[in-house]
Amino acid sequence: MVQTGEGRYATVNGVQLYYETHGSGRPVVMLHGGFGSFEMLAGIWPAVAEKHLVIGVDLYGHGRTALTDRAFTTENMADDIAALLVHLGIERADIIGYSVGGLVGLLVAIRHPDRVHTLATISSPIRRSAWFPEIREGMAMISADNFIGTPVVDNYNRLAPNKDDFKRFASSMRSAMTREYDWSDKIPALPMPVLFICGDNDSFPPSHACEVFQMRGGGLKDAGWTGEHIVPSELAVLPNTTHYNIVSDRAHLLIPLLTGFLHRHQPSLSTP
Repeated sequence: MVQTGEGRYATVNGVQLYYETHGSGRPVVMLHGGFGSFEMLAGIWPAVAEKHLVIGVDLYGHGRTALTDRAFTTENMADDIAALLVHLGIERADIIGYSVGGLVGLLVAIRHPDRVHTLATISSPIRRSAWFPEIREGMAMISADNFIGTPVVDNYNRLAPNKDDFKRFASSMRSAMTREYDWSDKIPALPMPVLFICGDNDSFPPSHACEVFQMRGGGLKDAGWTGEHIVPSELAVLPNTTHYNIVSDRAHLLIPLLTGFLHRHQPSLSTP
């Protein structure tokens, strides 16, 4: 049985991975965005925890999970999540990921599909070229000096086991964010329902989310009077929403999308 309450650490893949659990029921792993921690999802996780066991993770190098000498890649982070589920004795979980957390969640689904019941990605393009050019340029400019005097550094100093690691952390993030990726060929074969969410003013065009939805068979023909052609995967574009306010100021729009998706795809009701 998974203990709930205060945070704790699990040794996975040679890393002391911080996680905390809240609520009870079907397990839902929630993954934050880059340069953040599970605290980044404070506006949405309590609502999810009302009917589910929320497992909130600080990804490798983020928050309370320290850097080691291991390679800083989203693939390794995804393997950490799969290993955490094994550690907790959880066969399968739903995964909700925001931004970088959505990329990690997608890689868990690709690399460990038997561990994922459903996946919801929030503001997470499936290939690097989908980000707007100015965003890609900004990723290449990431440096510790750029964050001096910002909440990013304040939060890192408050949470990180080794505060002196921030310069190395920022450099690692720059390397990870400038690395090319494209998982287009993996999307159609994912065996679980997937919910793609973005803002209409996100850091990539909403047309990308529509394209990904079509890769899953959605938006290709009329669903029929009785919805007989509705596909298990779903698409949502939130109005007046950016990459940066989608999990905070737009939580009131996001929460019903996430909880509704989880409800529609209960193990006894869903069809992968």
